[in-house]
Amino acid sequence: MKTLARYLLPALALAALASLPTTAATLYVATTGDDMTADGTLGLPYLTIQAAYDDALDNDTIRVMPGTYIECIFASVITQRSINLEAEDWFVNQDNTTTIIDGTAQCFFPFSVVNIGGFNSRVEGFTITGGGAGGIFTIGTVTITNNMITGNTSTAGAGIYANPATCYYGDTLTQIIDNTVVNNSVAVQAGEELSGRGGGIFVRAQSEPFISGSLGCVGGAPTVIIDNNTVTDNTATLDGGGIYAFTNTTTDLATAVTVTGNLISGNTAGLGATDGAGGGIFVTTFGYYGENFTVSNNNVAGNFGTEGAGISARIDSLDSADHNVAVNDNNITGNSAEADGGGLDLFLYAQDLMAVANVDIEAIGNTVSGNDAAGSNAGGGGVLATFQSIRSNAPSMRLAIGDNRIIGNTANVIGGGASLFASAEADDESLPVADGIVRPATATIDFIGNLVAGNTATQPGFVGAGGGLFNFFVAFGEATATIRQDFNTISDNVADTVTSGGVEIELLTGFDNAGGPEEGLAVLEMNNNIIDGNTGFGVGGPAPGGAMGSTANIDNSGFTYNNVFGSGNANYEGWFNDRTNLQGNISLDSLLDPITQVPMACSPTIDAADPAIGVGSEPAPNGALANLGHTGTTANAATSLADPNGDNIVDGIDVLQVSVSFGSSLGGVRFIPTADQDGNDTIDGTDLAFVAAQFGDTCPN
Repeated sequence: MKTLARYLLPALALAALASLPTTAATLYVATTGDDMTADGTLGLPYLTIQAAYDDALDNDTIRVMPGTYIECIFASVITQRSINLEAEDWFVNQDNTTTIIDGTAQCFFPFSVVNIGGFNSRVEGFTITGGGAGGIFTIGTVTITNNMITGNTSTAGAGIYANPATCYYGDTLTQIIDNTVVNNSVAVQAGEELSGRGGGIFVRAQSEPFISGSLGCVGGAPTVIIDNNTVTDNTATLDGGGIYAFTNTTTDLATAVTVTGNLISGNTAGLGATDGAGGGIFVTTFGYYGENFTVSNNNVAGNFGTEGAGISARIDSLDSADHNVAVNDNNITGNSAEADGGGLDLFLYAQDLMAVANVDIEAIGNTVSGNDAAGSNAGGGGVLATFQSIRSNAPSMRLAIGDNRIIGNTANVIGGGASLFASAEADDESLPVADGIVRPATATIDFIGNLVAGNTATQPGFVGAGGGLFNFFVAFGEATATIRQDFNTISDNVADTVTSGGVEIELLTGFDNAGGPEEGLAVLEMNNNIIDGNTGFGVGGPAPGGAMGSTANIDNSGFTYNNVFGSGNANYEGWFNDRTNLQGNISLDSLLDPITQVPMACSPTIDAADPAIGVGSEPAPNGALANLGHTGTTANAATSLADPNGDNIVDGIDVLQVSVSFGSSLGGVRFIPTADQDGNDTIDGTDLAFVAAQFGDTCPN
């Protein structure tokens, strides 16, 4: 792996030198130049980029004319020189294919084709290829933009390897923008930490402290932006076929990495007998302080991996960690996992967290469709989410999955749409070295506002379960594992008929391994959901206690205001008990639109949510009650029938009710609450317009 050590001996002396103010110049390089006679002008250009760099001063620009330059660029590394390296043809013709830096047989480990650093350096407009230790290595504050980076190999970061090196540069900004990173590959090298990762791009984002008495170590925090790149057909023996990024804070200065607006396709993580996660993107935290990832608005398609074939996002937290990972508004489609997590793999690991710790991983607003998980272990054709809490009960721990469209995914065995694993252990059984410490533990997964439709968990030779959702709880000792599922639509999913096509529930609870009296508890909360048209059972699973010696300690009393209907077998499996007409639960045809899966007019799921919950952003008329399902409380919710007298017919009587109360306000003698169709506490023209627009409409009683 590329480390600071590879540059320290020649560079520390340079770092100690103070730069004198200079006037920035432009030095030209051309294939017709001569390094011996060059003065850097267009008339007397350099022949090699390296020679121009050697003569360049701080803030100079090196402008390279079209042609192929077979060399390596050993540019500013842990120095105070910032250099702009630019391809002329990019600025003239927007063409980054005519100016080529080829490191074939020139660049040997540990040096990439272009090695550049400084406080504000830039590489723009080149094709960079032939690197045996990567295409570009950056250190400090550097911008890499508008380049074609292809055909490079390395042990990590074959296309681009970014190491902000904040110890020496202080706060840094690394920008990787508008590049094409294609057909690069990394392989494992024995003895090298983190080798085999980051086929296209590798980011090592570490905030580092000021070290008193250390030459040049000022300390600082990195910011990394990876934006609007095309990252395709790259391979990694281990993790991060397209992009691999990790954060590691050793000081209270926060690290931030943003991966946004990229096309990530056809990348592979895990080759041969090795397992690899994050075929498209792999991000993970690993430190004690503030670490932040934003992965948003990317198109992640057709990638391959052992698990998390599209995106694998993880938090590895200890002590007082403040870690936040947001995977939002991405299009994750057509990815294939050899094992688990076809589209999206989320993993939150919390061990011995202090009460002040804050760890949060969320996946909001993504479209997860047409992905596949071929394994027989954890499944999750669309989404695999795991929260493993060991002796951690910090109040600010969260794994949240919300407002996603999880459609048409496939798993061989379990969780065609999503597999959710909540694991809380108060003892230390799972630790490599048992230390005898026992503390309370909690793990909670929130799954809210999602559409889970048309997913499949079935494969010949296996018993597929949880076509829509597969929920698994583990709780040992003084521990509680909770899964909350609210306002979801789980429809038209397929599993084997003897299992649950809608929602499968399985658990493993028990006493702590030290023989203590505390028993683990699994808590299932399901409220305001639509579970409709699934094969097998709508809600169910094997009777708790039958599998793996579980004590079957589950609280599923929080099952309220759901509509479970149209299941291929029965709506509820025997042990769960039929909840129809109990605690607001119903069993009626949801009348879902076959395309959008949104309730159509007269659906019994309209205005059927828990009355204690407000309507949120539902458009008027909304009956002052929220709808069930993934559009409930949102601006996309179906409107209610404008029927003030509640007889399911919009007619003259309704017009009369609005008319006689017209102009009145809440608290007035003439005010009729049901006539206030827009809920603004005044009977006015808007209310009359709602009734008039639906005049003559009816719904069956």
